[in-house]
Amino acid sequence: MSLHLQEHKEQPDSLPEESEMWEMEQESVLHRSDIQKSLLVGNYSILLQKFTVTLQFLILLCLIKTEN
Repeated sequence: MSLHLQEHKEQPDSLPEESEMWEMEQESVLHRSDIQKSLLVGNYSILLQKFTVTLQFLILLCLIKTEN
């Protein structure tokens, strides 16, 4: 009888630990997802900057050619 009570007593203790581990894992997944999103935004930002510089260079070339 006491063994049966001990089993029930141990189960609630183990459930919160699993729940906490699951929550930590979910937070880790969300954190990784946020990092991936910010890296993607950073990559697009760099591409946009390169495109803008290239466009400015082409406009400058066109202006130089029209002056000559």
